[in-house]
Amino acid sequence: MSLVILDEPYVSENLVASIARIGADVLDTPFARSLGGPTLAFVGENEAARALAAERHPLVYCNSENSIGWLDERLPAEGLPATVARFKDKVRFRELLAPRHPDFFYRAVPLAGLGDLDPAALPSPFVIKPAVGFFSMAVRRVADPADWPAALEAIRLELDQVAGHYPSAVLDAGTFIVEACVEGEEYALDVHYDADGAPVVLNVLHHRFRSPEDTSDRLYLTSAEIVREGIERFGGELAWLGEAAGLRNFPMHVEFRLEPDGGVFPIEVNPLRFAGWCAADIAQIAWGLDSYAYLLRGWRPDWDAYLDGLEGRLFCLAIADMPPEVTGNRVASFDYMGFGRLFRRVLEMRPIDYRRFRNFAFVFGETDERGIPGILAADTRDYITLR
Repeated sequence: MSLVILDEPYVSENLVASIARIGADVLDTPFARSLGGPTLAFVGENEAARALAAERHPLVYCNSENSIGWLDERLPAEGLPATVARFKDKVRFRELLAPRHPDFFYRAVPLAGLGDLDPAALPSPFVIKPAVGFFSMAVRRVADPADWPAALEAIRLELDQVAGHYPSAVLDAGTFIVEACVEGEEYALDVHYDADGAPVVLNVLHHRFRSPEDTSDRLYLTSAEIVREGIERFGGELAWLGEAAGLRNFPMHVEFRLEPDGGVFPIEVNPLRFAGWCAADIAQIAWGLDSYAYLLRGWRPDWDAYLDGLEGRLFCLAIADMPPEVTGNRVASFDYMGFGRLFRRVLEMRPIDYRRFRNFAFVFGETDERGIPGILAADTRDYITLR
């Protein structure tokens, strides 16, 4: 059985239209009913749970990690939930990687013990983040021990701001992981392991940052060159990862660092989904490639055909995030048109309910190298009108 589970915080019209065209089975929940009505093929929770439990490698796609809790409750713990937990918990993921990266430093620390950490005793620079996290929340890079008190205060502030927005299966700050900072360029890939365990790449994004200290999700780029080079560079590590974890019929969003010496290091894996908040739609917006259809049909894309004629064009996904000191209920309006002028061309602007979530919009567009610094440096305070 293959099953799509739709959940908050966001489902794009593109995703709903895709699974409706395919006729994919969708878990019958009030939230899913509110999206597609009779156009979706709904399956009851009991029937879906029985069918999934009967298969060794069922195919499940979740647009949101909020659905992980349902899988934990309804499926045998030793099955799909165990595989998901191995990736979702960053400490367990580091344990999986240890045979391939034996010298990498990491340490699990309870939230209550963060104040007792001696940053001078840790490798410099280091990264600290929730062991179970999402969307760069409460992630900080610490380059100097003197920066530790400010980083700790920023983490506590961000946790207070997002408290209650996500279930514990998505964001659980009870335990943090402190680890060595892997230098190099960051890439994010949407991947599906097929029924034989072979990785199928459906998206390649280059995550760009303002500075070495930046940990935000402001800007991702893709181009024909980025896709081709990404498939070549990361194919070996993807194959090893799939074999090490025994993956079959398994979609995921994986982040890599391409180290200065050419080495490849997996930063994290987000199981059972592609890029969050339906950002995976950039594959269809840029290339016309419906990654959801390829996943659910078990297809492998002919990338040469999709990229033909698009060489030299630079597509982007940008996130207009809320400044840390601002809360949504203080915002009277956001200048979406003004923010859109940062791009050579806006292909799609997706406003977000900023009173519930700490983002104003996801922007799919085109840019060039000259436009990148302006997008990265843009301060969303300049586009906000406060009450």
